[in-house]
Amino acid sequence: MIKLAGLAALGLAWGCVSAHAQEWKPTAPIEFVVPSGPGGAADQYVRAMGHLLAKHDMLNGQSWVVVNRPSGTGVIALQSLQQRPGNPHVLTLSYTGITISHLTGELKLGFSDFTPVALFLRETMAVTVRSDSSLKSAGDLVASLKRDPASVRFGYLGHHVLISLAKPLKAAGVDLGKLTLAPYRSSAEALTALLGGYVDAVPASTPNLVGMVSAGSVRPLAVSSAERLDGVFANVPTWREQGVDSSFSSVYGLMLPKDVPPQAVRFWEGAIEKLSNDPEWQALLARNGAKPLYMNQAKTIDYFDRERTELAPLVKELKLGQN
Repeated sequence: MIKLAGLAALGLAWGCVSAHAQEWKPTAPIEFVVPSGPGGAADQYVRAMGHLLAKHDMLNGQSWVVVNRPSGTGVIALQSLQQRPGNPHVLTLSYTGITISHLTGELKLGFSDFTPVALFLRETMAVTVRSDSSLKSAGDLVASLKRDPASVRFGYLGHHVLISLAKPLKAAGVDLGKLTLAPYRSSAEALTALLGGYVDAVPASTPNLVGMVSAGSVRPLAVSSAERLDGVFANVPTWREQGVDSSFSSVYGLMLPKDVPPQAVRFWEGAIEKLSNDPEWQALLARNGAKPLYMNQAKTIDYFDRERTELAPLVKELKLGQN
């Protein structure tokens, strides 16, 4: 009995050592590389994330350093991670734009070149006109485009935003090949063009519209989400409410370089889950018209696989990346 008790104690001790060995926490400053400029929606989310994870004592006393590396396809941010394989202290975003840019061929790097960890939010787009526009609803927009697909000039930033417009218009029977589309370098630039009368409508992500909608200078015709949003978008109907059977949202998640230790993946996965349940985080998303969304690593990888399959036909029809 004494020998058995000794072995049991030894086994318990080794179990504790093994469990301890499985733990991982940051031991160096955390560098989060954002694929867009300061002040944008992604930048706001990442800075808030650092604040809240520190509040929950998840950073082990390490600093949270935000580095902005904007580019059209996000390639500059991705290269920052590609150059540091195995380093769990350098992070970037996984997002729908990577899926689309990879489909167009503009981005050679894909999710398989990195370590997707978890998703943390779902973002909605809204097609928006000036407050004095004769277009009062999504129905007005569709009717105008069916009469003449070139009758409405659209300004936009990013393939994912364009797809948020193209998907419902295709479902409504509009000829996508005849749309008048003007790409801009930023959402702010596209919205400035809208106010100046250079374009007639702008699809944009809701965080970029909050200020103008609150001020009454623009009017959203429809949101791309399956359900209505809160806040300043509460009175904006979805496409489905207006008779068009379509919804679309883009997602954001956390991504690490390739070949990071599994323990580090689990740590960041848990950090994102904790973040997703934080009331302060949820309030920030609600103000921006976004929704909290937590998916673990396995579900995240599956999501991006399904997203690629779903978006491929639209990318081809719109001839994205071919001009």
